[in-house]
Amino acid sequence: MKSIKKILIFLALGVLVIFVGLQLLYNPCDSYRFNRNEHAPYDLVIANEGSYFKDSITRILVQHYEGKSVKVKVLPLKSLNNLKANDFAAIVIIHSWHTWNPPLEVERFIKKQTACMDKLVVMTTSSNGTHKMEGLDAITGASKIEKATVYAQKIIEKLDPLLGLDK
Repeated sequence: MKSIKKILIFLALGVLVIFVGLQLLYNPCDSYRFNRNEHAPYDLVIANEGSYFKDSITRILVQHYEGKSVKVKVLPLKSLNNLKANDFAAIVIIHSWHTWNPPLEVERFIKKQTACMDKLVVMTTSSNGTHKMEGLDAITGASKIEKATVYAQKIIEKLDPLLGLDK
């Protein structure tokens, strides 16, 4: 009787170890990489709040990926509510800092995507160019049009590896 208990305990622990191991290896954000360019309508989504400066950065990004095997879609920030990071190779969010906070749709989206943070590239603009969400690796700057190319290049440096273009 004692040996049967030991065997059952050993089997239960073995199944538990396998289950926990599979959970640790599973990343819902990796699912996109297996079917890139086959089923997803876009590889890269750029969610832009809209301003002359932000639109300039967006234009530079779209032109950069034109002619490469990257399908790009530009959306307004309010569309973030309908997106899931695991549906795309990367999502760029370009927004301003409003009254000591990011826009509500940005904050909600980022909080929902905690498992997929490595797919997000965030550019935050503010008057002094330093504000960003706490704990978020974001590119920050002031909205100075002469710096649009510099910020776009910083975003591209983060995007290319996500889009498989870093080779």
